[in-house]
Amino acid sequence: LLWAILMYCIGAYLKKYSPKFAENNKLITISLLVVLAFATVCIIIDDYYRSTSFHPLLLKMIDFVARIFRGTQINDIIPFLAGLLIFMRFRNINMQKSRLINFIGATTFGIYLLHETLFRKTFWHHATRDGAVQDSGFLFLNMIIAVFFVFAFCFVVDMLRIILIENPFFKMKP
Repeated sequence: LLWAILMYCIGAYLKKYSPKFAENNKLITISLLVVLAFATVCIIIDDYYRSTSFHPLLLKMIDFVARIFRGTQINDIIPFLAGLLIFMRFRNINMQKSRLINFIGATTFGIYLLHETLFRKTFWHHATRDGAVQDSGFLFLNMIIAVFFVFAFCFVVDMLRIILIENPFFKMKP
């Protein structure tokens, strides 16, 4: 809850005061690439040193730095900076209205609730085949396909909810 309040306050600050940095799309994009490159380097270094037999004190220091900058938790530095920069980058895009985007967007909260709560283990364990391709060269492709199918399944379920429950409910007269 505290993290959500902090993110809300940062978003409100950016909206109200709009620092000059937040208006420069090129600088935001370069900063985002630097943050992601730094995270990638931290992951590579951490994985390399874990697989070797270095001095335990050195491994503890590397592990400490990697845990901070690797971004394995949502409230770590790297996901925070990347999310903030992505938010600032998309904030500056002037988009036209799109029926397709609004149609899909109407279901995204329902998709989030479905895939993250009740069916979390079922969806992700079946979609990722219980990590069967974790060490193969097809991990990235498998993750993209898994995300697509989980999204598509949850989209269909939420569309059925809208059609069968929400629309009739809102058409009822008081």
